[in-house]
Amino acid sequence: MTLSSSPLHAHGLWRGKVVEDTCIEALHCHEHAALLIWKDALQCEQLTFCMSAPDWPLALLQLMPRRPTMGWCLKGGGGAAVTDQSEVARAVEAACGAEGKPCGNVHAVLPIRTYADQSGEEGTLPWWRSQLEWLTMPPMARAFSAATAYMLERAEVGGSQLCIEEISLVISSDPSAPLATLTPTLHADAHYGDRESAIVSLSSPLAKVSGTHFVPCRTMEELWDLRPIRMADLAKVADAHEIYTARSGDLALYSGMKGPDGIARRCNGVPHISPDYPGSGVRLVVLLRHRRTSEGQ
Repeated sequence: MTLSSSPLHAHGLWRGKVVEDTCIEALHCHEHAALLIWKDALQCEQLTFCMSAPDWPLALLQLMPRRPTMGWCLKGGGGAAVTDQSEVARAVEAACGAEGKPCGNVHAVLPIRTYADQSGEEGTLPWWRSQLEWLTMPPMARAFSAATAYMLERAEVGGSQLCIEEISLVISSDPSAPLATLTPTLHADAHYGDRESAIVSLSSPLAKVSGTHFVPCRTMEELWDLRPIRMADLAKVADAHEIYTARSGDLALYSGMKGPDGIARRCNGVPHISPDYPGSGVRLVVLLRHRRTSEGQ
């Protein structure tokens, strides 16, 4: 799939070229594509069934690593992150409307590791297997844990390492409340290099949005003076055929702004933005770091 026939990015990637495949190993054959889409990377019937319940975000909050320093928090609103687990649960319960009308929009985050954690095991497949108490989880959290482990395993077989950096709940069901989401403005990842960024999301059955919007035929260098570019502004900076929207369950692999010399440049990276808006519903989002390890097994 090609959205544009534009020249090369500084990374040597064809601007606008998007390649989709159900096998991550096959994607590595397309070295010059700007955006790689691993279709159905995070999918299973049990997980889809669990997400049909209105209170599934509350069940997901019980996804908790054994390390006492890790826990869910609320981000957004301009203030400090809320880390009290009871407060987080109350906000999520109100926002998802488990017992009535949704009240407020929230962005709840489970941080696993940062980009600076280059050598730690947190977020890797062995860590994911060892840290989570699957048997004590409710069905929703257990189904997500199993599906995520399977995704990481398939990536490893296909010659890639995926490390989970963050798990997010984006609850935007209240049309009258301010938006709380991951990335409300179009941007490229400043701290990531060639094909290091990865993201996959799952939408609730009633959600009005699916996954991240990408503009692979443009760079932030071209769009810099137009910032901030929000969802309402996206149509002003890119035509509809220039925007690629990832589907629920599909994992996107793309480059950030950092070049081989470690310096971030605006001419590198794939601009993208979260699709959420007040009233759009609920999404589960997993942010990962990708590294090519071999030719696959």
